[in-house]
Amino acid sequence: HTTMKLSRSEQLLSTKVAEDIFLLSLEKGAYFRMDPVGARIWELLETPCDRETIVQALLAEYEVDEATCRKETDGFLDRLQDASLLRREGDSE
Repeated sequence: HTTMKLSRSEQLLSTKVAEDIFLLSLEKGAYFRMDPVGARIWELLETPCDRETIVQALLAEYEVDEATCRKETDGFLDRLQDASLLRREGDSE
C-alpha cells in the first residue's frame, strides 16, 4: 500500500496578507483565501507530504482534539483537491 503524498499545484500564484494566504488559480481564473490554519496547511504542502504528516503537525501546533483535527483537515484537503489546487503523488490507483 502506497501512502499518497500531496503537494501544491504548480499553476498557482500565492501571497500572504497578515495571517491569511490568497491563491490565484491561473487555470481556473479564480482566487481562494485561506485562514491561518489553512495557510499553515498550505505551508506544509510546500514539501510533498501525506495527510497524516499534516494532521500530526497541526496537533503539535494547535490546541485541537485529534478527531476534530482529522475531520477538518480532510475536509480542507478535499476542497483543495476539488478546486485543482493539489497534486497527488504516489497514488496507488
